[in-house]
Amino acid sequence: MEAFQEWIYRILYLVVFLNMVVALVHKESYGKYLRIVAGWLLTLYVMVPLLDFFGNGAMAWPEFSVTGEEEEADSAEFDACMQSFYEQGLERQLLRFIRSKEYEPVAVRVTISGKEENMSITGLYVVISAGQDTSALKEILVSYYRIPEDVIKVTVPQ
Repeated sequence: MEAFQEWIYRILYLVVFLNMVVALVHKESYGKYLRIVAGWLLTLYVMVPLLDFFGNGAMAWPEFSVTGEEEEADSAEFDACMQSFYEQGLERQLLRFIRSKEYEPVAVRVTISGKEENMSITGLYVVISAGQDTSALKEILVSYYRIPEDVIKVTVPQ
């Protein structure tokens, strides 16, 4: 009975508060919309506990359970997605960097391995347009990005 009284008091407080807000609005056109919104808020405030009480918890959120296998599959899928995201970002960054060094890259492909905290570049494949010196580019990439030289493959199409 005490909870019911508390609920009624809160409804009365809400009605008084909403009427004060509507009274403070100077334009009549705004007041009309505020009364509609206030009516919906009041209706929701009254109906949700009633539906919950009479519906035996019908308004409660459904519970979902995830098994260990599903969680591992979701985690692996997320890791693969993040890895792909990082690879694509690195490829775009490397394209801009190589162009800034006066080279014309045709394609750049990066492969990464490891978890998010310990990812490392395991392969960097760069194809540049014909007639350019590949040894200088390789040295620039090694010194600037600190990538091991054996991971970098720079080729020129024929």
